[in-house]
Amino acid sequence: MEGEHTIYESMLATEKILSKLFWSLNQNNVLLECCLLKPNMIRPGIHCKYPSSAEQMAELTVTTMQRCIPPAIKGIFFLSGGMVDTEATEVLNKINISKEKRPWYMTFSFGRGLLDSTFNSWKGKDENIIFAQKELLKRCKLNSLATMGRY
Repeated sequence: MEGEHTIYESMLATEKILSKLFWSLNQNNVLLECCLLKPNMIRPGIHCKYPSSAEQMAELTVTTMQRCIPPAIKGIFFLSGGMVDTEATEVLNKINISKEKRPWYMTFSFGRGLLDSTFNSWKGKDENIIFAQKELLKRCKLNSLATMGRY
Protein backbone atom coordinates (compact mmCIF):
# COMPACT_ATOMS: atom_id res chain seq x y z
CA MET A 1 0.00 0.00 0.00
CA GLU A 2 2.71 2.52 0.94
CA GLY A 3 5.53 3.14 -1.47
CA GLU A 4 6.35 3.70 -5.11
CA HIS A 5 6.28 0.04 -6.17
CA THR A 6 4.54 -0.90 -9.40
CA ILE A 7 1.62 -3.26 -9.62
CA TYR A 8 3.99 -5.94 -10.98
CA GLU A 9 6.32 -5.56 -8.01
CA SER A 10 3.28 -5.93 -5.75
CA MET A 11 2.28 -9.06 -7.64
CA LEU A 12 5.73 -10.64 -7.30
CA ALA A 13 5.96 -9.83 -3.58
CA THR A 14 2.49 -11.23 -2.94
CA GLU A 15 3.27 -14.41 -4.91
CA LYS A 16 6.45 -14.91 -2.89
CA ILE A 17 4.65 -14.48 0.44
CA LEU A 18 1.64 -16.63 -0.47
CA SER A 19 3.88 -19.40 -1.81
CA LYS A 20 5.85 -19.49 1.44
CA LEU A 21 2.64 -19.36 3.48
CA PHE A 22 1.11 -22.39 1.77
CA TRP A 23 4.38 -24.30 1.82
CA SER A 24 4.52 -23.75 5.60
CA LEU A 25 0.89 -24.72 6.08
CA ASN A 26 1.52 -27.90 4.12
CA GLN A 27 4.66 -28.70 6.14
CA ASN A 28 2.63 -28.36 9.32
CA ASN A 29 -0.24 -30.54 8.11
CA VAL A 30 -2.83 -27.78 8.27
CA LEU A 31 -6.17 -28.79 6.75
CA LEU A 32 -6.62 -26.21 4.02
CA GLU A 33 -10.29 -27.12 3.76
CA CYS A 34 -10.72 -25.45 7.16
CA CYS A 35 -8.97 -22.22 6.16
CA LEU A 36 -10.06 -18.81 4.95
CA LEU A 37 -7.57 -16.28 3.59
CA LYS A 38 -7.46 -12.49 4.06
CA PRO A 39 -4.94 -11.25 1.45
CA ASN A 40 -4.37 -7.95 -0.24
CA MET A 41 -5.56 -7.20 -3.73
CA ILE A 42 -2.75 -6.63 -6.20
CA ARG A 43 -2.24 -2.90 -6.63
CA PRO A 44 0.60 -0.42 -7.04
CA GLY A 45 1.95 1.59 -4.13
CA ILE A 46 0.12 4.82 -3.42
CA HIS A 47 3.09 6.86 -4.67
CA CYS A 48 3.64 4.83 -7.85
CA LYS A 49 4.10 6.91 -10.99
CA TYR A 50 2.15 4.35 -13.04
CA PRO A 51 -1.50 4.09 -11.98
CA SER A 52 -3.45 0.91 -12.60
CA SER A 53 -7.06 0.47 -13.62
CA ALA A 54 -9.58 -1.57 -11.65
CA GLU A 55 -9.51 -4.11 -14.49
CA GLN A 56 -5.75 -4.50 -14.26
CA MET A 57 -5.81 -4.82 -10.47
CA ALA A 58 -8.56 -7.45 -10.70
CA GLU A 59 -6.81 -9.41 -13.46
CA LEU A 60 -3.47 -9.53 -11.66
CA THR A 61 -5.16 -10.35 -8.36
CA VAL A 62 -6.97 -13.34 -9.87
CA THR A 63 -3.78 -14.47 -11.66
CA THR A 64 -1.81 -14.27 -8.41
CA MET A 65 -4.45 -16.23 -6.51
CA GLN A 66 -4.51 -18.89 -9.26
CA ARG A 67 -0.74 -19.27 -9.06
CA CYS A 68 -0.50 -19.51 -5.29
CA ILE A 69 -3.69 -20.56 -3.55
CA PRO A 70 -4.79 -24.19 -3.52
CA PRO A 71 -8.41 -24.85 -4.50
CA ALA A 72 -8.97 -26.45 -1.09
CA ILE A 73 -9.12 -22.99 0.50
CA LYS A 74 -12.79 -22.21 1.01
CA GLY A 75 -12.77 -18.45 0.69
CA ILE A 76 -10.70 -15.38 0.01
CA PHE A 77 -11.72 -12.28 1.95
CA PHE A 78 -9.89 -9.30 0.51
CA LEU A 79 -8.63 -6.36 2.53
CA SER A 80 -9.19 -2.94 0.97
CA GLY A 81 -5.48 -2.12 1.22
CA GLY A 82 -5.92 1.60 1.62
CA MET A 83 -8.11 2.02 -1.45
CA VAL A 84 -11.04 4.38 -1.15
CA ASP A 85 -14.32 2.57 -0.68
CA THR A 86 -15.57 2.92 -4.24
CA GLU A 87 -12.27 1.74 -5.74
CA ALA A 88 -12.08 -1.34 -3.51
CA THR A 89 -15.69 -2.23 -4.37
CA GLU A 90 -15.03 -1.75 -8.08
CA VAL A 91 -11.96 -4.01 -8.02
CA LEU A 92 -13.87 -6.67 -6.05
CA ASN A 93 -16.65 -6.53 -8.64
CA LYS A 94 -14.13 -6.89 -11.50
CA ILE A 95 -12.60 -9.90 -9.72
CA ASN A 96 -15.99 -11.55 -9.48
CA ILE A 97 -16.95 -10.98 -13.12
CA SER A 98 -13.62 -12.32 -14.34
CA LYS A 99 -13.89 -15.19 -16.80
CA GLU A 100 -10.81 -16.78 -15.21
CA LYS A 101 -11.25 -19.92 -13.12
CA ARG A 102 -11.87 -19.05 -9.48
CA PRO A 103 -12.48 -22.13 -7.30
CA TRP A 104 -12.85 -20.00 -4.17
CA TYR A 105 -15.56 -17.77 -2.82
CA MET A 106 -14.08 -14.27 -3.19
CA THR A 107 -15.49 -11.46 -1.09
CA PHE A 108 -14.46 -8.58 1.16
CA SER A 109 -13.16 -8.05 4.65
CA PHE A 110 -12.90 -4.31 4.29
CA GLY A 111 -12.42 -2.10 7.30
CA ARG A 112 -11.47 1.23 5.83
CA GLY A 113 -13.30 0.33 2.63
CA LEU A 114 -16.55 0.27 4.60
CA LEU A 115 -15.93 2.82 7.29
CA ASP A 116 -14.29 5.82 5.60
CA SER A 117 -17.50 7.13 4.08
CA THR A 118 -19.39 6.21 7.26
CA PHE A 119 -17.02 8.20 9.46
CA ASN A 120 -17.04 11.08 6.98
CA SER A 121 -20.84 11.11 7.18
CA TRP A 122 -20.89 10.92 10.97
CA LYS A 123 -18.14 13.48 11.74
CA GLY A 124 -18.54 12.63 15.45
CA LYS A 125 -21.85 14.45 15.68
CA ASP A 126 -24.95 12.90 17.21
CA GLU A 127 -27.19 14.54 14.62
CA ASN A 128 -25.35 12.62 11.86
CA ILE A 129 -25.75 9.11 13.34
CA ILE A 130 -28.75 8.13 11.20
CA PHE A 131 -27.05 9.42 8.05
CA ALA A 132 -23.85 7.51 8.91
CA GLN A 133 -25.81 4.31 9.57
CA LYS A 134 -27.46 4.65 6.17
CA GLU A 135 -24.05 5.19 4.57
CA LEU A 136 -22.66 2.03 6.22
CA LEU A 137 -25.66 -0.01 5.09
CA LYS A 138 -25.23 1.37 1.55
CA ARG A 139 -21.51 0.40 1.49
CA CYS A 140 -22.34 -3.10 2.78
CA LYS A 141 -25.00 -3.58 0.10
CA LEU A 142 -22.68 -2.35 -2.66
CA ASN A 143 -19.91 -4.72 -1.53
CA SER A 144 -22.41 -7.56 -1.37
CA LEU A 145 -23.33 -6.83 -4.99
CA ALA A 146 -19.62 -6.72 -5.92
CA THR A 147 -19.16 -10.16 -4.35
CA MET A 148 -21.73 -11.44 -6.83
CA GLY A 149 -20.27 -9.43 -9.73
CA ARG A 150 -23.37 -7.18 -9.91
CA TYR A 151 -22.00 -3.82 -8.70
